[in-house]
Amino acid sequence: NLGNLYLSLEDYARAEAQFERVRALPPPSADAGFSPVDAATLVGNLAYAAHGQGDVERADALYREAIAALERLEPEGR
Repeated sequence: NLGNLYLSLEDYARAEAQFERVRALPPPSADAGFSPVDAATLVGNLAYAAHGQGDVERADALYREAIAALERLEPEGR
């Protein structure tokens, strides 16, 4: 997706904008192919973009949100 492309180019502001656009969409239905793991990954990508822009506090909060979501999905880890 475009957000990941912008991350790879280190264009963190554009990456963040793309990830925020996706995050603002209504949650897709279960059969749409967007899983809870995908949602947690999206938040992790937002954290990476925030970190790349020097917003360490926001990045930390987003990383914690992503980790908590993944821990809820896999309480025992993999």
